[in-house]
Amino acid sequence: MVEYGVAKYVLPGQEESGDHHLVCCSRNGILIAAIDGIGHGEEAANAARTAAALLRSSPDEPILSLVEHCHEKLRATRGLY
Repeated sequence: MVEYGVAKYVLPGQEESGDHHLVCCSRNGILIAAIDGIGHGEEAANAARTAAALLRSSPDEPILSLVEHCHEKLRATRGLY
């Protein structure tokens, strides 16, 4: 079991945060990701959600492979830090 905490902040005037997280158990261990969409608001949140969905779908892949998949999938988005 893993215990963790997460804090998010939405800027005044914005409805969404570009900050997301993922904690996903797999056969090989636990994949933990802090995901920061570039900028603020809906576009940043969309990029972060896209990355989280991709990571969640393949938690057993090697980290470098996950990073490459995220890079390819996020080309049409604002991107991540």
